[in-house]
Amino acid sequence: MTTPGDAIIRVDGGTSTLWGRHDRGRWDIRIDVDHAELRDDTLDEAEWTRRCEANPRLFNGPMLSVDRFDPEAGTIAARRAWYKQLVLNARGVQLLAVIGVVVARREGGGVCTLLGRRGRQTRLYGRRWELAPAGGVDPVEGPRVTRDMVMAQLAEEMREEVGIEARARHADIVAIVHNEESRSVDLVALIEPEETVEALRARAFREATWEHERLLWLPIRAASRFVSTHREQITPQSRVIFDYLGWA
Repeated sequence: MTTPGDAIIRVDGGTSTLWGRHDRGRWDIRIDVDHAELRDDTLDEAEWTRRCEANPRLFNGPMLSVDRFDPEAGTIAARRAWYKQLVLNARGVQLLAVIGVVVARREGGGVCTLLGRRGRQTRLYGRRWELAPAGGVDPVEGPRVTRDMVMAQLAEEMREEVGIEARARHADIVAIVHNEESRSVDLVALIEPEETVEALRARAFREATWEHERLLWLPIRAASRFVSTHREQITPQSRVIFDYLGWA
């Protein structure tokens, strides 16, 4: 269901809700950071040890947790937290993350977007398809996370997760997705590389990682059919983004 507002539309998709502009254009979102760490003394350390033994990929690194966000105002308040707190469902922890929607042209015509099938050892949604790259927004030293910082981190995720270094013709934040199940607030960044799909494939220096066991350049014209036939195999965040962009 899409509900119009003055400048923002809301798209509800089960466990995920998306807010974005009517024109799907650039959205100047302000992200303020409180450097006082979010603490929780009730964490079950034994459970964390068990989780790490079951999944050696788990790592307790620093992250940004969303205290509150106001989609209508385009503001997010975040603070430093630890990944262990997210995994163990600590009260009030919500991962601030970014999802890249890469849109590239094919040499023979047509446009594709990049999907990755998540690896088995990811925290959630293992083996489901998602728009790629994606990842948590790293903590910063200053009082604010800027658009340029988000784009730089997304470029690094693209190198690490999908093995591509792409020069962007256009890149902007266009939406926010809140997913209750994954306990995340995701910035959605639309990226248009200068290169064609074929050129990006040829320059890729890896085909898979533990985070994405397979990559797929999906033609936009085939997106609606893909979503309808693979709906339960796609992450909730990606499904609602497909709806917002009018691809499904």
